[in-house]
Amino acid sequence: MVKLSKLGFWVQLLGVATCQFNNYPFRVSSIDPSSYANVEVIQTTNFDLDITVDFNQKSVYGTNLLSMKALRDTSEIILDTQGIIIKDAWYSFTNDEKAVYVPANYETYIDKQLGTALRIYLTDKIFLGDLIFVKISYQTTTDSTAINWLTKEQTASKTLAYMFTECQPINCRSFAPLQDTPSVRATYTSKVTVDQPYVVNMSANFTQMKVVNTNQFQYSFAQPIPIPSYLLAISIGNLISKRIGTRTSVITEPTTIVDDAKELQDLNTLLQLSEDYMGTYIWGSYTIIVQPPSFPIGGMENPLLTFASPTIIVGDGSQVYVATHEIGHSWTGNEVTCRDWSNFWLNEGFTVFIERHVSAGVHGPDFSKLGSQLGNQSAWDDMNGYGLSNSYSSLYPIMNGQDPEISSSEVPYEKGFQFLKYLENQMDKPADFQAFLRYYVHRFHLQSVTFLELRIAFKDFITTLYPGDKGTNLLAKVNWVGWVQTPGAIPKDNGLDFTTDAATKMTAMANFYIDNFGQQSPTNIEDYTKAVDPQIKTVFQNQLLSRQSDVTYDVLDRIDKDLNTTLDINPEIGQRWFPLCIAVGYDKCLDAAHKFVGRIGRQKYILPIYQNLVRYGKRNLAYQWFKESQTFYHPITAKKILNIILSSAENDKVVEKQISKFLN
Repeated sequence: MVKLSKLGFWVQLLGVATCQFNNYPFRVSSIDPSSYANVEVIQTTNFDLDITVDFNQKSVYGTNLLSMKALRDTSEIILDTQGIIIKDAWYSFTNDEKAVYVPANYETYIDKQLGTALRIYLTDKIFLGDLIFVKISYQTTTDSTAINWLTKEQTASKTLAYMFTECQPINCRSFAPLQDTPSVRATYTSKVTVDQPYVVNMSANFTQMKVVNTNQFQYSFAQPIPIPSYLLAISIGNLISKRIGTRTSVITEPTTIVDDAKELQDLNTLLQLSEDYMGTYIWGSYTIIVQPPSFPIGGMENPLLTFASPTIIVGDGSQVYVATHEIGHSWTGNEVTCRDWSNFWLNEGFTVFIERHVSAGVHGPDFSKLGSQLGNQSAWDDMNGYGLSNSYSSLYPIMNGQDPEISSSEVPYEKGFQFLKYLENQMDKPADFQAFLRYYVHRFHLQSVTFLELRIAFKDFITTLYPGDKGTNLLAKVNWVGWVQTPGAIPKDNGLDFTTDAATKMTAMANFYIDNFGQQSPTNIEDYTKAVDPQIKTVFQNQLLSRQSDVTYDVLDRIDKDLNTTLDINPEIGQRWFPLCIAVGYDKCLDAAHKFVGRIGRQKYILPIYQNLVRYGKRNLAYQWFKESQTFYHPITAKKILNIILSSAENDKVVEKQISKFLN
């Protein structure tokens, strides 16, 4: 926990301190506590962006026209913004050539956790069922947490600058003023003006490109399927596309398109297998854009334009499971969405379940079991990090006005998956649970739901499938409170078992190194070095981490000589090996770790390294590395790293002086 003395000054300036709501004049939504939008009163049905992207000023400016329908009588509209300059606002009751837009008064109030509430006052009261069209002129600033601006030197081709957005969970409000909540779904259209020869892609269908003048293009897009705001996405740079299947394509920079397309050559097959399991794919085509290295997460399931980190391209296909996961979101997350971020597991737990089913079909059941075992360990580590009594270690975290990004962890993914696996095991056969998944998606098609709707749907399905005592007894066994709302370990007697022979061998191999103090090498080294499934190596690394207190310098030195671990290209190894080396004092890894955090921006891989640098007396080094790569990282990532460095900086005057220079 951060202690606020002198440190509090820096923390508050950097916007990472807890906000106080007692004197805040705007209430959060009663539907989604992470939004100020009055969505219980009025909701967006469509929004139309007409924007210009200025790379020189690192700014997006233009208008957002929201088509809205009143659910109650009202004389005001409240939207979400963050890091945006509002220039003007108007409204009209028609949206045709004869529409007359009336200037509207508005006010804002800043909150460091949830952004800024934008309250627009209407001169004319609107009533239940009325349509209204609200146009807002705005400009983004460098405070936008959604937008990552890269110089051309930070790209692969090094010819043009680059821009992309990451809107999940509540960052879309820093790209455009809107109702930034998954409880509202809207269609959208957009016109994006950029300098030539930039190429624009969005999470929508491309409709046309026209020449504005000798220096600029204008790209137009349309998304006819209503989506939540966090799925709005844009990526601009030196980009080309390559079709790799009847419905699938890859977009990336010209210098990497061949390798990326080769690594993702089975994308069409993965899409078809997912559709065979879940039912009709409603989005048409499926495209992955491989982003520059600073992309903060493994993938983002934007419809029609999945964003993927280049860390999934390692040359051996070992990370392509990320694509399987993002494809799965086409049904759970995109077609059916969580209503608020406390129900995020409805997006991620379901999608992990789909991902592992498809992966088991492609790679065999042990592949899925290994992923489940590794995921369970990661979730357990995160739960311990939060505290086993903290709601963040449950499937229903209580936000209390905090940025939902704080609750981001493996818990909704893995604990959610485990609950669904448990439910599947209660049924007569896996096909019955597959039928339920299809029923769930069909029942809540293009809706936003909570676990309460899921629970009702499950009850309805089971009582129909298994009439009488059979269904009643099954439902009585399911402890919804224990699985969803109770923090910490999952309910006992769950019947889940993810052990495999390969994992058992790797665990024993790690124990051999430790128990022999690094003085001997095991005889089965090739089980590691020639493993077909790279997850096997991760099991070995996890066992080392689980016995960290027993690991010595000699143990790591022997392992490194035997397995060449420091130079392993798989980032799943680096994210475990480097923090362990830092903890033990195996400084031979520091040069490689330094390069690792300087070329990869994915949070999962680099945050543990920064955490251990701070935890084990190398906070100044952590700050030095951060300063070198600060402009490379996504704003969300940079904020998290700086928070890690600050978390124990209270008594370190050197770091405090460095931060003072940084702020000034």
